[in-house]
Amino acid sequence: MSLDSPQFGPYCGPPAWFQACGYVWRNDIRLLDLLVHVSVHERPPGKDSLLEESCSPFVSARTFKEVLRFAAPDRLDDVDARSRGLIHRLIFTPGQEQGAKLKALLEKGADPNLPLGKQGSKLKALNPMGIPPLIFCILVGMYDIAMILLRGGADPMRTGSDGMNAIHAASFQDKYSILKGIEYGWCGVDWDYRMRDRSSALDIAVMLESTSAILFLGRLVRVNHLSAGGLVLPIHLAAKLGKVSNIRALHQADADLGARGKNGMTALHLAAKHNRPGAVRALLGLKKGLSGKKDDKGRTPFGLARTPKTIKAFRDGHQAGGRGFKGSG
Repeated sequence: MSLDSPQFGPYCGPPAWFQACGYVWRNDIRLLDLLVHVSVHERPPGKDSLLEESCSPFVSARTFKEVLRFAAPDRLDDVDARSRGLIHRLIFTPGQEQGAKLKALLEKGADPNLPLGKQGSKLKALNPMGIPPLIFCILVGMYDIAMILLRGGADPMRTGSDGMNAIHAASFQDKYSILKGIEYGWCGVDWDYRMRDRSSALDIAVMLESTSAILFLGRLVRVNHLSAGGLVLPIHLAAKLGKVSNIRALHQADADLGARGKNGMTALHLAAKHNRPGAVRALLGLKKGLSGKKDDKGRTPFGLARTPKTIKAFRDGHQAGGRGFKGSG
C-alpha cells in the first residue's frame, strides 16, 4: 500500500482512511503518536511489514512511515528512535542486515531496555516474564546482537520477573565475551547479584559447568561467600554435582577447598556422600589434609563413602592410608 498508488494519485492528498480517522494531514503531532505505538505483531499473509493496531488492521507500519516521510520528514528519525517495536521486530527477524539496522536505531536514541512481552503485545504469550531484549538474545544464542545492544546502552543489570540479569544469562551460556563486554562497558556492576531464588551468576556457572564464566567471575566475586540461599559455597555445589572441571576452576579462583558448610561438611564430605569419585580424586589431588577433617557429627569424608568406586577414589588419592580412613560413617 503506497502513497504513489493509483488509489491515491501522486501525493494528491491524504488517503481516505487517514481522513476517516480524524487526523490532520500535515505536521500534526498526533501523527507521530500514532507511529510511535507500532507494536510487535505477526506478519499477516501477503504483508512484508508489521500491522499498526492503533488505526486499521489493513494498514501497515510501512505505509505510516511513507505518510510521515511526506508530511513531516524532519521527524522521521525521531519516530524510529522512540518506537520499541522496531527494535523488537529486528530481534525476531534475522537477516544479513539485522545488525546494521539495529545499530542505526540505537544511534538514533532507541531504548534497548524496554522488555519484550509488554502488555498488549503478541510476544507476551511467547515470553510471559517481560524479559529485556539483551537477556533474550543471550539466552537464545544471538550473541552478536547482544553485543550490539550492550554497546548501544542496554543495561546488564536489568532483570526479568525472575530476577535474572545479563550476567546470569551469560554465565548460563558460558559466554566469556559477553561478560568481558559488561566489565569493559559498565562501572558499578554487582557481579554477585542474586536472582529471586538466591542464585548468583557463579552458582549458575557451577551448576552448568560454565568453566570460562567461573574463571572470569572468580576474579570479581567472593568465591568463599555463601550462596544458593546461604546454605553452601560454590565449591560445595561443584563437589555435590561432581563437576571436576568446576572444582579445578574454583581452585584457580582461590576457593577454599576445605571450607565448611551445612553441618560442618567440606566439599570432600559432599563428594563422598553423593558418590562423586571424580570429585573426590580432584579434591584430594589439589589439597592435602582434606580427608582428615570431620563434620559436626564427627564423620570424616571417607566415612561417608558408600560405593566401591568412591571408596576406590579415596584409595587412589595421594593421601590414601591417612586419617581419612579412620572416621566413623
